[in-house]
Amino acid sequence: FGKVRKLVVRQLENLDLQPIDKIKIYSDFKINAQLLIPSYSTLAKSPTLPSLSEAAKLDIETILRLIMVRERALQKAAEDGCRSPTSASAGDEYVRRTICEIFGL
Repeated sequence: FGKVRKLVVRQLENLDLQPIDKIKIYSDFKINAQLLIPSYSTLAKSPTLPSLSEAAKLDIETILRLIMVRERALQKAAEDGCRSPTSASAGDEYVRRTICEIFGL
């Protein structure tokens, strides 16, 4: 069973899934959450929040954690002197570290 699961995960990693869909699938099937860091990062740095229909695919805890990451990144960008801060202004490494901290990865 372990070999089949690894094969499925490899195949999933090759698919071009939207971040929300990837998070939903990986969470539902308890696939290594470390693999979701790029998806979390994409959503956290996006200039807009997910639509209501997209957000409905995720549980409230995941949504709140993503909002926490966005808020911390926005605050960091503002503290660093960015004139028009966005969550993306905080930098990839800061966002990645914040995701790992908030999601416990």
